[in-house]
Amino acid sequence: MKTLISLLALSMLMASCAHVYFTDVQPRKGQRLMEIPTELHGTWHTLKGSTEIHAKGITILEMIEDSTETGTEIREEYKYMNLSEDFQLYQSKDLYVFNLRESRAKYWEFGMLQKKDNGDINYYTCNDPNSYLFEKNLKLIEAKYTDGEEEKTFSKMQNNSELTLEHVVFKGKMDHNTLVKLLVQENLMNIYKKDGTIENPNY
Repeated sequence: MKTLISLLALSMLMASCAHVYFTDVQPRKGQRLMEIPTELHGTWHTLKGSTEIHAKGITILEMIEDSTETGTEIREEYKYMNLSEDFQLYQSKDLYVFNLRESRAKYWEFGMLQKKDNGDINYYTCNDPNSYLFEKNLKLIEAKYTDGEEEKTFSKMQNNSELTLEHVVFKGKMDHNTLVKLLVQENLMNIYKKDGTIENPNY
């Protein structure tokens, strides 16, 4: 379920953190869009490839180095993520919320894009369960931990330093106001700059 973050942010900043899953697409009262709006379209380049956002979805080009007997060869690898039943886009006022699940899986992850006045596009995601615990329209239904090699599942968060949190699952749909509260610096994964470059503000 890292696909959404990998495709949009190009790097998984939260890779060492627990995953936050939802039983429903987000947010509450969001409007589903069947195409990505023009204001989000563009192509952004890095030293290792590019990201293109277009009407149908997102295309990632990765330049991969392969070692050969004669040296190093560069090959191109494309990844395509088109809007579908497993990759849905919702608009909530000025926020665009991408919801992703593995093929017909039960649970969803989400990320948000926000177009700024200067033409940049900010990408946010939050894998901190505490950010969702006080949302009245969400209910924590599962918290899975590991204790060494043993998995343990609870219906509440556990305050035990010997347990490692793997993922949590929330039921319900959050309000727009909760999305707005997530628009903070620590959740800002990437900035897709107007000049066609990508900035990672947390590195």
